[in-house]
Amino acid sequence: MSDSTSDLTDLINQIVFGTTDQEATPTGGVMGACGLAAAYVVNENDPGERPGYPFMTFMLLSPGSEVQYGPPQNPYREVIDDPDNPDDVLLVYRNARRHTLRLYYYGQQPEQHPESIRALANKAQRYLESSLNRELDLLGMDARVVSPGDIRDATTVLNDATEIRMGIDVPLLVGETYTMPLGAFADVTIAVTEEPDGEEEEKEITI
Repeated sequence: MSDSTSDLTDLINQIVFGTTDQEATPTGGVMGACGLAAAYVVNENDPGERPGYPFMTFMLLSPGSEVQYGPPQNPYREVIDDPDNPDDVLLVYRNARRHTLRLYYYGQQPEQHPESIRALANKAQRYLESSLNRELDLLGMDARVVSPGDIRDATTVLNDATEIRMGIDVPLLVGETYTMPLGAFADVTIAVTEEPDGEEEEKEITI
């Protein structure tokens, strides 16, 4: 069985950095919209040291995804020919799964103010709403941003200094395709016994 959403790294990189090319210098995506350099955008799970303020973190929440099936009049199953084996067919399941991309913006008082860090989060929201929400086929995955999310203030005291934290949970809807090989056959012959006028008679029907 194959799963088209087993790795969402490229999708997240496209949203955050505006590119999936590991060799390219990232300049777009949410990062570019906020005016941050790549050195100031890190994965939340990165064990390395945090960059200087202000900076941004991102992470795909896991677990926390749910399957979204289409309406009954929009079937999500079909049988197609197996491109790798002309004698077989594939059973295809299609649906979508909801994921959450978490973005956080950090600053430290008195160098930064809550309003300036919130402004970074606002820029991210505007970018997500105006650009990605119109993409219905990101990376051929039938993925889209459901909404730009809401900003929440998680400011805390860290090492006797006030660290400003503004977070956004961005819901994503990503199409899924599962395939399962099925054996195929060309013809089936069924033997049928009939008794017309009380006499037994056998027939074969090929379908």
